[in-house]
Amino acid sequence: MLAEPTGEYNLSELFGGDIGLGDVRAHADALPFMADRRLVIVHGLLGRLAGASKPAARRGKSARTRATATPVRDNDALEALLDYLPLIPPSTALVLVEDALDPAIVAGRLPPERAHIHAYDRPRPGDLGRWIERRAKHHGGKLEAAAVRQLAQLAPDDLGLLDGEICKLVTYADGRAVTPDDVELLSVTPEVTIFGLLDA
Repeated sequence: MLAEPTGEYNLSELFGGDIGLGDVRAHADALPFMADRRLVIVHGLLGRLAGASKPAARRGKSARTRATATPVRDNDALEALLDYLPLIPPSTALVLVEDALDPAIVAGRLPPERAHIHAYDRPRPGDLGRWIERRAKHHGGKLEAAAVRQLAQLAPDDLGLLDGEICKLVTYADGRAVTPDDVELLSVTPEVTIFGLLDA
């Protein structure tokens, strides 16, 4: 789907801290652009409405920038979202990404012929280096040990961001091992702001 020439126009990524059902429907009900299907990824909305998790941080923000308020269950909004799931157009693939949500809360309400639940454990802090090495191998490259340690400190709470950085570094290295200098050159920590870059 995303490998097609129009793939980027058929991908929407939403974050549950500041969206509602109307936002999801606006993206999920849209027709694909010159393609058969579109992909909508929603982070943290189910968990927030169920009172089971904090709102998801936007890509590139560290855990320190996430909201710290105690999550509160919103039954009406949760029911409305669950009622909508069977109505999603067949041309839309909706992916709900949750950090801390018991699948039993929603499993009975998902359309069995269309919905699938997959659980993926986050690597423990001590295993993050090995995860980085595996992702580098997946992208067709390798990293020096010092580069692995640098990346492990970059965004340990955002595996999507981290994987994107690994892919970028492997592509840049073009067959050689990624070095700490490569990480220093190409990877920006989440705490770096546009103001810091301008001051530099």
